[in-house]
Amino acid sequence: MMKILLFLFALQAYSYDVPSFTPNVVDETHTLTPEGVDRINQVIDSIHKSKKLYPAVYLTSRLAGESVEDVAEQVFRKWALGIRGQDNGVLILVAVGDRKMRIEVGYGLEDSLTDYQASLIISQTLTPAFRDSRFEEGITESLNQMNQIVNGTPLVASEDPVDPQDAANWIVIRERIIWWLALFLGLPALIQTFGMTVAAITRPAPWVTMRKKKELNVLKGILGFDGSAVGLFLKLFLTINPGIFIVLFPVLMGEELVLIFNSIGLVMVGIFNLVAINFCLKLFSEKRYQRSLAKTRLSKFKGGKSPGSTYTMFGKTYTAPTRSSSSSSSSSSSSSSSSSGGGRSGGGGASGSW
Repeated sequence: MMKILLFLFALQAYSYDVPSFTPNVVDETHTLTPEGVDRINQVIDSIHKSKKLYPAVYLTSRLAGESVEDVAEQVFRKWALGIRGQDNGVLILVAVGDRKMRIEVGYGLEDSLTDYQASLIISQTLTPAFRDSRFEEGITESLNQMNQIVNGTPLVASEDPVDPQDAANWIVIRERIIWWLALFLGLPALIQTFGMTVAAITRPAPWVTMRKKKELNVLKGILGFDGSAVGLFLKLFLTINPGIFIVLFPVLMGEELVLIFNSIGLVMVGIFNLVAINFCLKLFSEKRYQRSLAKTRLSKFKGGKSPGSTYTMFGKTYTAPTRSSSSSSSSSSSSSSSSSGGGRSGGGGASGSW
């Protein structure tokens, strides 16, 4: 029974098919040319002379569904990198097909080649090089940087370069914001301002009545709300909240969603512009003005009636809404997580993708 358990434990510990170690570069993907492998090996041989750092490089196509950290630890452990007792080995693992990488560092290098230093190498050296398919150059430069760090010269963080794709995305987002504000706010404001200007010149009867009753002000006319703090909040909420989905989501989640979100945006723009047009028509049409006035009075009248009572207004019978109580139920769920510790293969490192 004990032998079976030990066998299962060993099988679990080495679930990834780790290849044999052929010092000091193992490239299963043939991403590197034979000349490139020789050049990297020459760099590693020169690093060995200081006897402080013993690096190795492993290029694989896929991680077989495992995390890059687990695979790096298994490779590090099977290859037994570094000098026994000093734990000064380091592994650069590159999963070319999965576009992931890992620098696995031995325990003996924790104080010099820290996780932070490893992450700087990944972000500043390996990632830009791998994005340009300069694998040999990136690996060679990162090896030299590790040797520099171990020998007492830490790597300093440089200013993060702007990713051209990110810059292009923000240009698209900025253009969408401009169009959204122009169509959602600017166009209705322009329609309402035009309507108020014409009404001020022609002085139709509804406009005169609204001016006498102080039902009309410039702020309401231009921006489309009643001038109160609540009205301003609702206007801003309806501008910002849908705008985030319509402006940002198509860019951040993929251009295949542009048609869906643009359709939603056009519907909302259409609604707001219809409201603006209706506001202008109310300035010139006595019928529309009286209808709007009746709706306002009816709303106030309903609010003053007791729940469930019936009443007649404007020739129609209405029933006041009844108050209903709502109950809510909540459920809680518990989740459990499991974590497994590593062995004695590595003391840290950093992971990344490109």
